[in-house]
Amino acid sequence: MKRIGLVVLASDMTIEREWRAMVPPNVDFLVARITYANSCTTESLREMAAGIESTAALILPGISLDAVGYACTSATVAIGAHGVADSIGKAHPGVGVATPITAATEALKYLKVSKIAVLAPYLQDTSENVFQYFRDDGFEVVNSTALGIESDYDIAGVDEKTIMDACEKLDSPETEAIFLSCTALTAAHLIDKLERRHGKPVLCSNQCLLWQSLRIAGAPTNTVNGFGKIFAS
Repeated sequence: MKRIGLVVLASDMTIEREWRAMVPPNVDFLVARITYANSCTTESLREMAAGIESTAALILPGISLDAVGYACTSATVAIGAHGVADSIGKAHPGVGVATPITAATEALKYLKVSKIAVLAPYLQDTSENVFQYFRDDGFEVVNSTALGIESDYDIAGVDEKTIMDACEKLDSPETEAIFLSCTALTAAHLIDKLERRHGKPVLCSNQCLLWQSLRIAGAPTNTVNGFGKIFAS
């Protein structure tokens, strides 16, 4: 049995439900929730940095984990992926760390994709930081949109039609893949439908985070069915 620790925001209503649907047999995930003001401003996101180590330490103290995921895309951008990994490493030395944004860039590179469209549900400034992260990592953001939402509760309530319509507007002949940002966004169940509609890879934060976590843990990814091409690759 592989064990994956997961640091989840106090306000996230989505990721545990989506992971339960995706996680393959012989993999377990254990959750600790981190204090968060439920306001996706850069300042609020960065404030979580102080609590990452102590929150991660609550996950099976003294028991070896195979990977630890930090379940916030925009906070990883705001804090810095290295800072997140360093904090978790103090609680679980030597264990590999996954984050949604590093998972997304790893998945895109694995799929040999360089031109992307990005849907970010956050406030405009926070969304722009996510778009810029991809650019800084060498991707061309062909199209992007921000939904302008501040609260995780409201992000979790974004409906299927809104996501499908946004992807329709984001897609173009030049776009090689679409990324849906935020672990609070209820999107994993739409991935197969979106990939069939657009004929290209579609990724989301919770799907990518699981994919990277499984790879770090040394668990097979091809046993996850119905949640996108990345798991079959």
